[in-house]
Amino acid sequence: MEMSEIKHVFKWWSAGRSDLLERWLEDMEAQGWHLDNIDRLGTRFRFKRGEPRKMSYCADYQIRKDPNYIRICEDAGWRQYYSGSGWYIWGIPYEGAKRALFTDSDSLIERNNRLIGLFACVLAGQVPMITMNWDRPAFLYFLILYIPLLALIAGTLIQLAAANKRLKHKKNGL
Repeated sequence: MEMSEIKHVFKWWSAGRSDLLERWLEDMEAQGWHLDNIDRLGTRFRFKRGEPRKMSYCADYQIRKDPNYIRICEDAGWRQYYSGSGWYIWGIPYEGAKRALFTDSDSLIERNNRLIGLFACVLAGQVPMITMNWDRPAFLYFLILYIPLLALIAGTLIQLAAANKRLKHKKNGL
């Protein structure tokens, strides 16, 4: 296979906007770039050139590894492209109507709530780090390095809460 037949793309994506990752992967498939592999960090994607096709993708977060979850998804025809740090990326080709791993808003809200719990714990865990280093001479340098991390965590929490709000409005027909 020629080098132009393979494409590697680094893509940073947010847990709070996994729908953007899904849409990007679906757009790549529509352009004829078929997802082949995702690295263990979930940020480097390898695609192989092929015919454009309709593919549906879902990025899902699970707190614990459950063989039943994997079996249910695979039995429904979904292919697992990635598994790491609680994240799963699934894909399935389709004809006609787009396929979805989650067919109801409640399942997506539950997934987002699992992530909100995780990120809230991570954010709360940062409080002791800050208070333990408050009186140290290098605290200002520590804080300058730490603020982007705190902003990333807080931003993800805001994105997840906003996604849940949109899902609840959609569910209630607002």
